[in-house]
Amino acid sequence: MRSRKHHMEKGQEINGLVFSGAYTNAGRGIFRCTHCGGDCEIVVRDVLLGKRLSCGCLHGKNPFGYAPYDYERLFGVWRNMQSRCYDARSERYYTYGAKGVTVCDEWRDNFRVFAKWAHENGWRRGLSIERENLNGPYCPENCTFITMAEQARNKRSNIRIVIDGVDRCLTEWCEIYGVDFKVAWARYQAYGHKDIETIFYPGDLRERRTFIQLSLDGQELARYNRLFEATKATGANPESIRRVCRGKGQTAGGFRWTCEAAI
Repeated sequence: MRSRKHHMEKGQEINGLVFSGAYTNAGRGIFRCTHCGGDCEIVVRDVLLGKRLSCGCLHGKNPFGYAPYDYERLFGVWRNMQSRCYDARSERYYTYGAKGVTVCDEWRDNFRVFAKWAHENGWRRGLSIERENLNGPYCPENCTFITMAEQARNKRSNIRIVIDGVDRCLTEWCEIYGVDFKVAWARYQAYGHKDIETIFYPGDLRERRTFIQLSLDGQELARYNRLFEATKATGANPESIRRVCRGKGQTAGGFRWTCEAAI
């Protein structure tokens, strides 16, 4: 008796393989491959577990000239698009299918049609499908391919900052100012969007203060706007200067030090 665990219904489709209803030997079944239209005999268990994505055509030649690896990657783009729109178990379903985002009929059940459109619209490895109208469906009229970096900038959860009347996401401003995104993001969380100078300060914020060089008897000798300036002028170790300013040391480079936060 065949295990219910590995049973499929006639017409059931998984990853582009449609079961004909006919079983053969050793747990195999006859499937129609929607990628190439051919029939094939495959172990049913492998189809159910997602180990087989086609009759083998994804790994061989295809009408679009893609390398087998790239053609399989494109199939993944199509499959993930379906999953986030129709599979409630998908981690991304709540922002797509749960909000009414759908896939057009011509792409819904036919990977080859989608692959033809993707080829004609310049898909290559590293590009991601993007809807121009985020409230619209996945369809030829509403979709294009962009890089992952571009897609990340278009997310609704992005931090938007306006500087001199120009609205850009935090990622773009970091590229313009040459500041690491993680550093800028942490500063944004700490200081808020109004302190732009602090968010995009190119150096260590600990250096963004006035360092005051004092004689051993407490007389002011000089002021430095940056730590590296104080280090260069006196030869004192920068970490030693910081320790003195924090009250954890007495002298650095033969001098006493104090500092004032930048205004």
